Amino acid sequence: MGVAYSSWGFLRGETELWGAQSLGQPHTFSQPSPWAWVDVSQLQAASPLHPVSVQCQEAQVVVTVHRDLFGTGRLVRAADLSLGTAACPATAQNAAENVVTFVAGLHECGSTLRVTPEALIYSTSLNYSPARAGNPIIIRTSPAVVPIECHYPRRKNVSSHAVQPTWAPFRSTLSSEQKLLFSLRLMSDDWSTERASAVFQLGDVLRVQAGVSTGSHAPLRLFVDSCVATSSPHRGSSPQYAFIDFNGCMVDGRLDDATSTFISPRPRLDVLQFAVDTFKFAGDSSSLLYITCHLKVSLASQAPDPQHKACSFHKPSGLSHPVAVQCQEAQLVVTVHRDLFGTGRLINAADLTLGPAACKHSSLNAAHNTVTFAAGLHECGSVVQVTPDALIYRTLINYDPSPASNPVIIRTNPAVIPIECHYPRRENVSSNAIRPTWSPFNSALSAEERLVFSLRLMSDDWSTERPFTGFQLGDILNIQAEVSTESHVPLRLFVDSCVAALSPDGDSSPHYAIIDFNGCLVDGRVDDTSSAFIAPRPREDVLRFRIDVFRFAGDTRNLIYITCHLKVTPADQGPDPQNKACSFNKARNTWVPVEGSRDICSCCETGNCEPPALSRRLNPMERWHSRRFRRDAGKEVAADVVIGPVLLSADPGAVGQQQEGGDGAAVTVSGVGTGLVCVAVAVALAGVGVASSVKLKLICAQVLRELLGEAIDYEKILKLTSDAKLESGDVKAAIAVLDFILSSAAKHNVDGESLSSELQQLGLPKEHATGLCRSYEEKQSSLQDSLRAGSLRLSRLGAVSWRVDYTLSSSELQDVGEPLVHLLLRVQRGERGEPEAVPMAVSAEKFRVLLAELKQAQALMKTLL
Repeated sequence: MGVAYSSWGFLRGETELWGAQSLGQPHTFSQPSPWAWVDVSQLQAASPLHPVSVQCQEAQVVVTVHRDLFGTGRLVRAADLSLGTAACPATAQNAAENVVTFVAGLHECGSTLRVTPEALIYSTSLNYSPARAGNPIIIRTSPAVVPIECHYPRRKNVSSHAVQPTWAPFRSTLSSEQKLLFSLRLMSDDWSTERASAVFQLGDVLRVQAGVSTGSHAPLRLFVDSCVATSSPHRGSSPQYAFIDFNGCMVDGRLDDATSTFISPRPRLDVLQFAVDTFKFAGDSSSLLYITCHLKVSLASQAPDPQHKACSFHKPSGLSHPVAVQCQEAQLVVTVHRDLFGTGRLINAADLTLGPAACKHSSLNAAHNTVTFAAGLHECGSVVQVTPDALIYRTLINYDPSPASNPVIIRTNPAVIPIECHYPRRENVSSNAIRPTWSPFNSALSAEERLVFSLRLMSDDWSTERPFTGFQLGDILNIQAEVSTESHVPLRLFVDSCVAALSPDGDSSPHYAIIDFNGCLVDGRVDDTSSAFIAPRPREDVLRFRIDVFRFAGDTRNLIYITCHLKVTPADQGPDPQNKACSFNKARNTWVPVEGSRDICSCCETGNCEPPALSRRLNPMERWHSRRFRRDAGKEVAADVVIGPVLLSADPGAVGQQQEGGDGAAVTVSGVGTGLVCVAVAVALAGVGVASSVKLKLICAQVLRELLGEAIDYEKILKLTSDAKLESGDVKAAIAVLDFILSSAAKHNVDGESLSSELQQLGLPKEHATGLCRSYEEKQSSLQDSLRAGSLRLSRLGAVSWRVDYTLSSSELQDVGEPLVHLLLRVQRGERGEPEAVPMAVSAEKFRVLLAELKQAQALMKTLL
């Protein structure tokens, strides 16, 4: 039997080697097991929606992979895929369907076998190691590993239990005959169930539960004598790291950068739980760990002793605000707590630097474990951006961890924390000309004023500026170029060129041209990208384009700066080869302009778009820094604008946070890197988090759609909450909480200001409360009308259909023959709503209770008529 899953889920297949039913015959189960049981005849073929499918056969595993592995439309190379630690290549490839197939024996390609009381589990992995394609300087995708498991249920005739005699022996005899079954399992965050996935990131916590099945034995107490991590299944292989040693000492928790500990109290004497901070071996590219633990038991009546114990090292916990920023008149002061990730692990102060120039800290407070940086606004490689409203000074805190405590293992990834100081612009420091006491003619004012160019990162729906710059490979950069024309004659904006580099200097090395040749988006010409200009424009003085995220090969900082050369022409001047915005359409295999005829884009393919008199490209020294501009014959005004740093995260956890700084300056601190995640709390009492205030506002918009009777887009909500690592139940809870807040506020006619105040008192950050209340105020009137129209209205039950199923045989139930009642209710909501099918399944006992309560409700309703 087999099962198909989407990527990044833990892939599991199920099959039976022995039993009355043969392979391919359907099984009947009254309730689902932790994995999905799927018949071979129903197995889904690999597709972009289900890119990986698995068949667990009697002696081999068959893995089918669609080349659109990430579901983004970008096909991966078949040669970049392999199976198992032995990196077995594909056995077949279907070019027509873009499918790659792997066939391997259960013990081949480096697979491992694990035995549990219920099943034989064969584990392997699908490996994706991308070769550099298109441009060898940049990287667009990260390597990926998709774990795969085949579970084969164990039967008594192949069990490790002793053969059961035909007579019933005494308890002492049975105890001597039975063998103890030891187990070691990865558990979920709340320890309630076994974890479905064995994929972790640095900064996560491994929750391990050791257990022993005592059977008929006298009560026993379990101990973990030692645990050793290796990069292969062999305990004696090298490198290795012992995190439990000396007959039950959690030695890993003694290190400064670890919080590993045993969990107390035990749930039972025959169970012992412990948490270990995730790590990897230095220099190991596979990033795989195998953990071998030596378990032992003693009589429950025997007290623990130095040979039988479970000991942890206690350390004080961390704090919640690790970075504080003060924006002063001529300098900024950054104070960083050494518990940077809020996990209790103190980092080395020498691993912290300020800005691209890597300035060292100016002071260190050993008593408070804080590191302080003080630097001028223009020092340490900071960059300045001028907007119509503020002067923005940007720098960053760099964390580059050196191997600490144990040089064999690595616990954290490098991290970059962007820092911004916003200084509101006043008229006396504005670049605008001094305003005279009289009102000049419009033509004179136009000649005196200078144009203000801007380049901004935008949200997914382009409605607002994106509040942070943390991205992952596979994301899209939405960039909006704009010019403030004010009293000028109408102008049309163009992006002449855009260059990505590791510093604000676009001519530094390495660099990568995204837009070139006077407005050709050359990045979209590469096979593995979807970069393009957005058409039509929202206004003539605005131009939008999107870029697939990438990073420079070999760059450990994972950041880029984008420098764009913007220019304008009169709006009544038609586009031409020197003033255009052209994207490559892969479906038509041609260049397409945002406006104008296709002829103006023909030079994008040849790379020569300059007229003969201006064929010489501008020398890099002839370009201007941000906000300096030139006039060319009174017709063209241009500027070089820098946006960045655009930060890339190796894991899904790059989020932003805003604080307030001193001296009237707004400070933005964004956290990027494993473990450094500041998740905005949607509602403090509900414990629901989203990644940013913008995303919270978009989720509110979806909830308001549902309250107004429109369809809610759950796929969009899941995408918006993917960065917060929420379970599906948490997402549903977030929707329910927002539904309650918005509907209750509308019912009681609460104004937006009062609602914002109440939410902030509950612990919601001000910017999140403001975004939520803004969405509420926009729809308050229509929401109240909708609630008023739907009040005191009941849905109508149109029809009921039912059936009763009996389970004749199952390996999951001890008692078979129990009926299961299936009901299908046809419910009509509202006067003109379409009938909606509501299915439900209950046991016979619960159905009797339901029927009795419905009869009571009916009798009560009759008394009200």
